[in-house]
Amino acid sequence: MRNWINLKRKQKRKGFEGKKGNAVLDSLTVVFILFLLATVSIVMFVVMDGFNDSVQSDFTNNESKDIMQTQTTNFPTIWDGVFLFLVVGLWGAAIVMSFLVDSHPIFIFASLLLLMFVLIIGAVTANAYDDFSNEPEIQSFADSFPFINFVYNHFLGVILAIAFSVLMVQFAKSRL
Repeated sequence: MRNWINLKRKQKRKGFEGKKGNAVLDSLTVVFILFLLATVSIVMFVVMDGFNDSVQSDFTNNESKDIMQTQTTNFPTIWDGVFLFLVVGLWGAAIVMSFLVDSHPIFIFASLLLLMFVLIIGAVTANAYDDFSNEPEIQSFADSFPFINFVYNHFLGVILAIAFSVLMVQFAKSRL
């Protein structure tokens, strides 16, 4: 009975033993989360603006109209700030996570090769965002998000900075 309990304890712990972090996978996660937040924020602003238009024309209660107009006006500012906070937060989280992972410096060459894949995916998502935000129906709404537009206009540089800082922390910490 005692051996069976010890075996079960080892099996539970075994799920996390030997798991290595991956700077490339962390960078890809950052790319996809940022792309998703940027596009969803703009789409939600389009929906909210349409809803606000119907509230302004259909409702007779001025208090409801004022509240909806205030929320619609503040929406881009709030979510643009959330996006910037998420960029910095995910960058910091990726650095902390890579510091906690043991890795051998020999794997830096493979990580640099995989970084090229991350940059290609980053370029594709930046182009997809550019195509999306330059649609005639969307462009006026997308222009209300200056931080998102700045990040995506310089997206390869942002992703390169995130990926290289994560790689430096992951592989240079053995010198500490």
